[in-house]
Amino acid sequence: MNRPDDLVRAVEATLFAAQAPMTVEAISTHLGGADVREALRELAESYEGRGIELVETKDSGSEDFTELVTVRLGSGDAAEVSGTGVGPRNEPYL
Repeated sequence: MNRPDDLVRAVEATLFAAQAPMTVEAISTHLGGADVREALRELAESYEGRGIELVETKDSGSEDFTELVTVRLGSGDAAEVSGTGVGPRNEPYL
């Protein structure tokens, strides 16, 4: 990955292809150890006002309430979420 926007695109593709919400660490590992936090922030900002949100939630099934990131399409209670286990009342990523 040469340009910063290549990383943003790779993070976006990873999240949309994910079968379930992913941890920031899992996204990073999938992308060869890249620091993806800034890319996640940029992606979240680029989605503002477009009906797409990155959602960060806590995994209540883990002992340390691991943070998970997923994509939410639409808004409100009818929102569709990539992966499983994330409802429409979770916090936007930022």
